[in-house]
Amino acid sequence: MIISKNNLINFILRRAVWRGEVKRFDILSAFPVSNTTATSAMDDAVVRYPKVLRRDPKAVSYIRHAELPYEASAERMLQLMESGHGSYSESGLDEHELQVRFAKFPPSRPLGNDSLELIMRALIGEYPLDILYAGLRRGESARWRAVLPTAFERFKNQWRLIAHDLEQKTYPERSFVFARILGAKAVPDRKKPRALKLATGFDSDIKLTIKLNPLMTDDQKKAVMNELGIDQHDRLVIPSRSLHDFKRYYTPKSLDNNNITWPLIAEIKEEP
Repeated sequence: MIISKNNLINFILRRAVWRGEVKRFDILSAFPVSNTTATSAMDDAVVRYPKVLRRDPKAVSYIRHAELPYEASAERMLQLMESGHGSYSESGLDEHELQVRFAKFPPSRPLGNDSLELIMRALIGEYPLDILYAGLRRGESARWRAVLPTAFERFKNQWRLIAHDLEQKTYPERSFVFARILGAKAVPDRKKPRALKLATGFDSDIKLTIKLNPLMTDDQKKAVMNELGIDQHDRLVIPSRSLHDFKRYYTPKSLDNNNITWPLIAEIKEEP
């Protein structure tokens, strides 16, 4: 593990701001460094943030009511936790000081190892294969699909395969839920189409005009706009491939509980 000066200073800053002070023991419990390095880092932190931190004989303390720098702000702390970087050495707080609970969906049944290996090799090697896929269109049975994998995607509790659909003229990218892939087989004689340019992995954005449910109160509308990132002009920008999931989640026709105002969105219009 490479420990930089910034790693140590950010730890000291965040812990001092949110716990009041940092002692050398705290640093030694978070990083495999020497006493000398820990002491030096405490001095460096105060030099970098003189309006926020104060050096005491045995600790670095937070100057009460000082304006918080971005690296120790509540917004930044939430970003660390959301991105999986909320460990003690990164956030300055251990799991008992700041509890974070992640609600988990029931785990979906994964692909069989043999099929997963074939798909992963095709993804890394950039060559086609066939997958036996059970789509959810009404009355649809599983059928073999010719695809060229481009990426794996994690969406909520699902692993998905992102792949070019080789059965369509323009070879569009499609999402295939792992749990719905019932088999896979290599096709050694099939080559990547010459006209196919592999996707870069970055979705184009799509602009939407959002009309919220008119039954909402003004406060509810404001809260939902914050939740979804809708701007003051009722516009929202999302990756184009996320449009289907966005519509499915936020615009269902009904909920079992009639006491809830749902759907949140009454209408979605795609902008040119």
